[in-house]
Amino acid sequence: MRSLLAVLTHECSAAACLRGADAAAAVLNAQRIDVLHVRVAPLATIVVAAEILTESQNAQIEAGAAREAEALKTLFDAWGRERVQRGEDKSLPEIAWLDVTGSPYEEVARRGREADLIVIGAPASDADVEGRQVLRAAIFDTGRPFLRVPARLSGPFGGHVAVAWKEGEAARRAVTAGLPWLKRAERISVIIAEEAVTAASAAAGVLALLASHGLAAQLVTAPRGHTDIGATLLSEADRLGADLLVMGAYRRPRLVELVLGGATVAILRQAMIPLLMQH
Repeated sequence: MRSLLAVLTHECSAAACLRGADAAAAVLNAQRIDVLHVRVAPLATIVVAAEILTESQNAQIEAGAAREAEALKTLFDAWGRERVQRGEDKSLPEIAWLDVTGSPYEEVARRGREADLIVIGAPASDADVEGRQVLRAAIFDTGRPFLRVPARLSGPFGGHVAVAWKEGEAARRAVTAGLPWLKRAERISVIIAEEAVTAASAAAGVLALLASHGLAAQLVTAPRGHTDIGATLLSEADRLGADLLVMGAYRRPRLVELVLGGATVAILRQAMIPLLMQH
């Protein structure tokens, strides 16, 4: 049974995450969507140097977590009602609300391994610790593809799919995971951030992979110049009018990426279209 795990972290991105889960379930013919919200335990919210958490502080943190969980459950319930109204007589995936207390990283890592796809909203900000934990768990510890949707997602996506290509196993796994979308797409573009003279050779692998599934793609070269590769890829996807970007995540070692940044980090922070990624 195909299943999705949609992770809600903040009210600002929850509605978009649920819409993304709906769209993904339709593409993958999923039978179940588990919607997860993890309440962070009060002790996990304080800095290591803080030796004492007073009863008042503990109560305040728990009350805030309860308010957020209640707001997210309200959105979940509204989404459930809307799905039934839109679905008419169509068979809809079963949905389940999971409200747990613990570590976002550990819960997403454990539950994500059992899902065919993880759907997450964009982190609220660079200071969003919980959002970063969810992303890292999805990337490093589930072995599953994940769909990251922007907070302002409002309509369908997948009509024009862009593939950001850099030869490697992560890129190949991402394209394989993206095949259900690619087979439905009206247009496919392969973007390579290299000079034109080397792009055709670099693209041979992905073009052959797509062709093996009866798919053709437009090859687009995007010379980097002095712009970082993440910005280059996003700019080119925007220029082409793509509404979904497929790419491999974290080609360099994890520590190097987290310390120095990289295309994956930049794209996760800045993308205004849905991203389908796999490590």
